[in-house]
Formats: sequence, C-alpha cells, structure tokens
Amino acid sequence: LDGDMVMCQDLTELVDEPGMATFPLVQSKNGQIGNSVMSAPPKHPVFEIALNSMSGNNNLSSEHIMVATGSELIARSVDTYFEGTDYPPIAQISKREELPMILHRSKWLQSGLIRFGIVYGKEGVHHTRGAGTLKTLGLVHLHWRTWMKKHKNKHSKCNTHLNLIEAFLDLSCMNVEQRDNISWSECGVGEDNTEMLKPAVPEK
Repeated sequence: LDGDMVMCQDLTELVDEPGMATFPLVQSKNGQIGNSVMSAPPKHPVFEIALNSMSGNNNLSSEHIMVATGSELIARSVDTYFEGTDYPPIAQISKREELPMILHRSKWLQSGLIRFGIVYGKEGVHHTRGAGTLKTLGLVHLHWRTWMKKHKNKHSKCNTHLNLIEAFLDLSCMNVEQRDNISWSECGVGEDNTEMLKPAVPEK
C-alpha cells in the first residue's frame, strides 16, 4: 500500500482469499497493473517472477521506475504467470485476450491465483481496464505531485496549518463513495471545506 493512500476502512477484503494475489487497480489504457495497492501471500508465483526479474536486471538503476520496479513489471510478471499455466489470462499487456465471463456481479475478476478489480461500463459490460475498486475498498488516493516544481500542492494551506489535516482526511473518507482521488492542494480550501479555513479554537 503506497503511503499516499488514505485508509477509510480496514483492508481485510484484500487478504480474505487464501493463496490469492489481489490487484485492485489496472491502468485504463495500457493494461499495466497498479502496484500502489496490492496483496499476496508469501511465495506467490507472480511476485517470485517479479523478484527474479529485478534481481536479474543489470539496468535496474537506470530504467524508468514503472518499467523496472513498478506497474509494468507487475504486468509483465502476470503475463509470464499465465503463460506457464492453463488458466485463462486476464489484463495481459502483451496479448489483448478476450476476458473470461463473470457469473455474477462482483468487484473482482479472478483467474488462477490472481484477481483484479473490475470496472463496469455503462452497459454493464465488465472489464479490468479502469480505475478499479478503490471506492468499494474505502481507499482514497491522495495526490502529492512532489516531483512537479510549480504544482499548486506546494501552496496547500495544510503545509503550514497542520491542525487542518485531520479534518481534511475525515472529510475525504466521508465522500469516498463519490470520489476516490483527492489532491493535497485541496486541504483547507473548497466550498465544502470552508469551516476548515477558520483558525482552531484554543482548548481551555
């Protein structure tokens, strides 16, 4: 779990299937598997493949982080896993295979020892190329954008008014069903956060 994920409820659901690796997020355009939220038991084959790939990569320090250790690495490892099994592949990036059918409406699409978060389209069609299941897991992605020198996050009121942070996170969790992505720049501002701008009343 990345440090910029706000937990609004427990994550038991990520580990409730013995032996299963769970990936709630799959990138919408390229099939890469988001590694910001994931879980797996010890010695799971997908992570064994990923670790072996990293240990045998002589260019690990120079490659792009997404390729060397991030979402593309996980996607390649999943591809390799399915190529070595008889399970139908899901969310492959090397081959856009037809996805297996889901028998009942669920938040998970499962094959072998892997399951992905599902996104339902307007017609009820299931696929894994989308935002995934953050909302239903009670997770909010807090965007920091620290690598962007001129990003408005650097001027967030909460950078200097630390007493506003707790209320900001509480409000984010209250709205998680409608919105699972927030920006640090919103901390302490906005129509719904007007009260947060007021100075805290000193305790007597």
